[in-house]
Amino acid sequence: MRPAVLYDADCGFCQRSVRIVQWLRLPVDAVSIADADLERLGIDPVDALTAMPFVDEAGRVVYGHHAWASALQRGVWPLRLLGHALETPLLEPLARAVYGWIAANRYRLPGASAACALPG
Repeated sequence: MRPAVLYDADCGFCQRSVRIVQWLRLPVDAVSIADADLERLGIDPVDALTAMPFVDEAGRVVYGHHAWASALQRGVWPLRLLGHALETPLLEPLARAVYGWIAANRYRLPGASAACALPG
């Protein structure tokens, strides 16, 4: 299985995030949540809309800042380094906080729409 990031195709901000993944030429697939078999992948639909899921080659699923770190770790060496750094004890709390703020406010960010608001 090829690694993949899943995204909300109705959310303009999520679409822009996927374009960043593609622009960075990360060797991962970008799959719309609506087109994915979430049950087979072991992904909770609510979690998938709250934080970006990443599914690795072995089928392991991580969300949010861990998803970005995992995707970056498959890129060229500077991106791999950044991906590993995001999961170090020093930077992990900051990465978690920044991702959480972005996710909570994504409907306010450039390229966003009302569809970008988190459920709930």
